[in-house]
Amino acid sequence: MFGLVLIFPTLGLLALAVDRTSKAFVNIVPLFALAAGWGIFMWVTPWLTARTQYLQQPAARGPRTMELSSTGVHWRWDGGQADVEWKNFIRILESKNLFLLYTSPACFNIVPKRALTPEETTEFRDLFERHLSAASTSHWNRVDPRIWIFAAVVTAAAVLLVMAIRNTR
Repeated sequence: MFGLVLIFPTLGLLALAVDRTSKAFVNIVPLFALAAGWGIFMWVTPWLTARTQYLQQPAARGPRTMELSSTGVHWRWDGGQADVEWKNFIRILESKNLFLLYTSPACFNIVPKRALTPEETTEFRDLFERHLSAASTSHWNRVDPRIWIFAAVVTAAAVLLVMAIRNTR
C-alpha cells in the first residue's frame, strides 16, 4: 500500500509534466487526494487507537509509581504491578514530553517527563544508557526512514503541483 500511494502521485506528476493542460490537472487530483488521505490516516489512526485503549482500560487511568533499581524497573498501580529486568529492555526513545521504554519492537512503557525533575531526567537517561546494550541505545531518537521518504515525496509533489498550477494559467 505504501508503495502504491507513492507511485500513483509520482506517475500523475510525470503525466502532468508531459501534458500541462487543465484536463490533465483535474485527472491527477484524485491521486493526490488518495496520498493525502493515506497520510492523514497513517498519522490519525494510532492516536485514535491509543485514545480508545486508554478509555477502555481502567488501570491505565490511575496513578502509577515507578522504581528504578539495580535489577530493573518496578511499576505499581491500583490493581497490579510489574517488574522488568534490565536485560528485557531493547531500546529507549525520547521525545520532547516522554520516554518510551521498549521491551519488544511493539510493546513499550511510557514515562512522562513531567513526572521527573530536570536532574531526575538526566539520571534516568544515564541509567538507561548504562544498562542497555550498545545496539539498543543506537535507536535513541531515531526517526523511521519511511517518514523521511514520505516527507520528501510530499514535498516534491507539492512543488510540482504548484509549478503545474502556475503553468496552466
